[in-house]
Amino acid sequence: RGAARGRLEGPARMAARSDFERGRGRAPVRGCPTLLVALLAALLVLLLPRGGCAGAYPPVVLVPGAGGTYLQARWNKTSVPAPWCTRIQREWTDVWLALDSFFVPGGITCWSQNFRLVNWANGTSTNMPGVEVRVGYTGRDKSFGALEPVLCIDPSLCRETGYFAELARALQERAGLAPGETLLAAPYDHRYATDADAGPNADWEVNLTALVERASQSRGGAAQRVVLVSHSLGGLAVLHWLQNRTQAWKDAYLGSWVAISAPFGGSAKVFRMLASGDSDLVPGVPSLSVRDEQRTAEAEHWLLPRPEAYGTKTVLTGPDGTNYTTSYADKRRLFDALGLGNGFVAVHERVSRLLDLETPPGVRLLALAGADLKTEQSYDYRGSSKGWDAQPAMTYNVGDSVVSSASLRLCKQWPNVTYIEYAGVDHTALLQDEFVFRKILSELAHVATHTGCHSARLDGAASAEC
Repeated sequence: RGAARGRLEGPARMAARSDFERGRGRAPVRGCPTLLVALLAALLVLLLPRGGCAGAYPPVVLVPGAGGTYLQARWNKTSVPAPWCTRIQREWTDVWLALDSFFVPGGITCWSQNFRLVNWANGTSTNMPGVEVRVGYTGRDKSFGALEPVLCIDPSLCRETGYFAELARALQERAGLAPGETLLAAPYDHRYATDADAGPNADWEVNLTALVERASQSRGGAAQRVVLVSHSLGGLAVLHWLQNRTQAWKDAYLGSWVAISAPFGGSAKVFRMLASGDSDLVPGVPSLSVRDEQRTAEAEHWLLPRPEAYGTKTVLTGPDGTNYTTSYADKRRLFDALGLGNGFVAVHERVSRLLDLETPPGVRLLALAGADLKTEQSYDYRGSSKGWDAQPAMTYNVGDSVVSSASLRLCKQWPNVTYIEYAGVDHTALLQDEFVFRKILSELAHVATHTGCHSARLDGAASAEC
């Protein structure tokens, strides 16, 4: 997670990546083809026609992960948590990311109240009373599909907080995709899930469906299958959306899904975040200062570690020596031990059911993941008088530094999946990695040459044949 939220993305760190980590001077990725095959694939990309429909690169829709969408807020509250907090903010202002809130003395207290949710006993959530939050659009195009909200999470510091910016640039310059036409985004308020009960995201799946259909027709009536590119939590949102579309619709409109760093089996870090907070990606911000806000986010329930990836092993040991696995029963016991309340439990019951690992997505899937990096595996809170307020002793396994390889690899159980690991490249650095860019371009070339245009006949509407 980027900046103060310390979740599964880290866009604020990406500008500091060394050439070595970005893939220059690095050993070949695991599963990468031989040099000859790679050169032939690159030649195919260069020779691929860019105009018209048949043979052109397919449209792309980018789906961000948690922390990957620029958000704005305004408020008119009856009370504030500290005298220095503003009770009324009439104009829209940055709330994610709002770096000044994290480093101004006392600012994190004000920010946390504005950004946290209220979890209700019916399993839904709302903003804090008097607070409004929206996806931030900085360009002329303020409609769903515009790129700006996912390029950088602080537009005033785009170099330091770049998210999809480098990948979008590569798709424009090398594939000739046009922002707002053949290169689009599906942003969302990443505090919430993306199902029909997810507050401001309630229409997200409907909007994504319409966006894909629009992108499919972006070259003048001749329909072309669309490629989805997701990152991290965005992969879980896409999976749920795909599982609720008909196979006929997917066959007509989708050419491929590229899932980058998708935590199909969750991440152990979420246990630590619920217990004692997680602000690893923002040095100087105490973890406890963001814990209460993090506990209210619906998306965290999607990201909790699952038995499919972690088995029956203990993931967390409490201050009193109680062991907790990833089983449903142990999660409920942990929620009780942490005093998270009925609203939290009700939201968990709703959101945790959104992840279905048994039903395949029903589309061609290219899954890209970092590998061979030290990744948190379990936590022990014994030995401190601070209880849950202490930072635990940790054990580690391997993964992408945020998600274990066992979790990332769960997609391999489905048909029509290509899974590639990039040794030494972490969870978010994949979004800046040259080898990843080349693989995505190669995937676009594959979709273009194997599907091209098509005649979509759904709901009585027919597109032009190519």
